[in-house]
Amino acid sequence: MSESVKPSPAVGHQVHPQSREAVLGKFEEFMQEIIEDALSEFEPLRIVNMNRLPGNSTAKSVLRPVIEEELRRFRANIENQFDIVMDYAETGEAKKHQREFFRSDIFYQNFEGNDRRKIERDLTERMKNMGDDMAPLLETGEDSFWGAAVASYDEEEARKMLPKHFEYTETVREYRDDLCLTVEIGSGLLSTEVEYTDEAMRVLDIAETNLRNDLQRRIEEFY
Repeated sequence: MSESVKPSPAVGHQVHPQSREAVLGKFEEFMQEIIEDALSEFEPLRIVNMNRLPGNSTAKSVLRPVIEEELRRFRANIENQFDIVMDYAETGEAKKHQREFFRSDIFYQNFEGNDRRKIERDLTERMKNMGDDMAPLLETGEDSFWGAAVASYDEEEARKMLPKHFEYTETVREYRDDLCLTVEIGSGLLSTEVEYTDEAMRVLDIAETNLRNDLQRRIEEFY
């Protein structure tokens, strides 16, 4: 897992509300881009139990509203995690925030393995690394994300720092065999449960990769 670009642990920072709002707002925009990109990539016939439907377009029309709702839930969870990361960045108290961070992680919620300790360690590191990297932005007093980024990091640092925080699927990929994301389609006797773990990870990986590549172009623009 990637380490913080500025690895000294957060020990409490003077956070400016306008800078925190700017960082959170921009991360929410990034998540919106990821979700829209993931939706455009998703192929229902890759999902378990969907191959009996007559064609990908039919399957997509049946499953798309359900997957949209699941991705909205995923986005809400990640945005809540961003808020928790900001709290950690402000206080430097990882133990105080890590349980809430776990509860907001959709893959952790659907982890079925026997030992949660390793995934908890990885998620804690993700929270801490992001918080340590974002802490300098929160101290700037800038009211725009890119203004805070430029004030906190030079271009080379920014190219290392920002894209790596959108490698979420890389964090959980090694736990694939212990993850099970399912949705219920239909109702009553006609309902069926389908698993979409692999497809979720596939489309989110594509969407995150696209955003990371685009962030390199945006960094060049603002620097």
